[in-house]
Amino acid sequence: MIGDSAFTNTANMITTYRTPTGGELTGTWKGFNVHISRPRSRSEHVNGILKGRFPILKCIPGNLTEDPKSMTRVLRLIEVCVYLYNFLLEHNYQT
Repeated sequence: MIGDSAFTNTANMITTYRTPTGGELTGTWKGFNVHISRPRSRSEHVNGILKGRFPILKCIPGNLTEDPKSMTRVLRLIEVCVYLYNFLLEHNYQT
């Protein structure tokens, strides 16, 4: 996963470099941040589009429980919304 500097680097998370206090990033570090920020930015944009089209996606955290099946249901909900969005887009359906 890609996260911003608020997250910590782990085996499953790559984060941007933090800007030093009173300074700025240069060279490779700045280029790296720009490079990984693009897909993260697109992902956030897509999330916003989907949440605008399907308001049910705004309340997903409330649907998660300790039951492992709850994550499967949430992922299926997201998947269905993506399929519906693409179907509507393909057929030029506007609301």
